[in-house]
Amino acid sequence: MEYLDDELSHYLEPVAKSRTPFVFDDILTRPIRDLNLVPATLIGHETSLAEAIGIMQTRKFGALLVTREGHLAGIFTERDILNRLIGNSVDLADTPVADYMTPNPESLHDEDAIVYAMNKMVVGGYRHIPIVDSQGLPVSVLSIRDVVSFICSFCDSEVLNLPPQPLRKNQSREGA
Repeated sequence: MEYLDDELSHYLEPVAKSRTPFVFDDILTRPIRDLNLVPATLIGHETSLAEAIGIMQTRKFGALLVTREGHLAGIFTERDILNRLIGNSVDLADTPVADYMTPNPESLHDEDAIVYAMNKMVVGGYRHIPIVDSQGLPVSVLSIRDVVSFICSFCDSEVLNLPPQPLRKNQSREGA
């Protein structure tokens, strides 16, 4: 057991020495625009499921914003595919994405604090939140990956310099 304690302290000592004050309040109250999100890929509400899924696969997107007359009408996500589409016999080429999207999703503005996005994700169970401009027009999609990457950028040495596997103390089961 002493060997594991020594090994653990060996790995954690440099982390403890390099630690700088890490203030979550400062990070979480920053505006969403600080995440430098990429512009959203927009599709029309009449876009076929086949085309929408093809865009998601090609661009490796987990969500697409669906518009009607330029305004946000819905969001089509991987969860919509898994929970609503799979298991149903649907003609992907002839069925519009509007039939399977999440209509009227909650959205935020780029000046809103990151903590509000996190709140919506946790409370609503969302992985993606549309970001709209002051006229309500969609501009980008915020993903949980964007939030985690942003937070980790403030403590990257602590995150990236960990050993490949967590160090755990072996525990014997009682009676073993």
